[in-house]
Amino acid sequence: MGKLSAYYAQNLQDRVVLDAVNEIETLTSSLSNKLWLKILVLREMMRTKYD
Repeated sequence: MGKLSAYYAQNLQDRVVLDAVNEIETLTSSLSNKLWLKILVLREMMRTKYD
């Protein structure tokens, strides 16, 4: 989603649109990081459960 919004806005000069794109990129990056962290925690929990 973040990359799509960046692609859409790459040739625009509208400050409101550019700010929205930056916010979308920040939100999607943050969500991705949180998801990967949860995956790693679950993986570690499963590993310790079966060890």
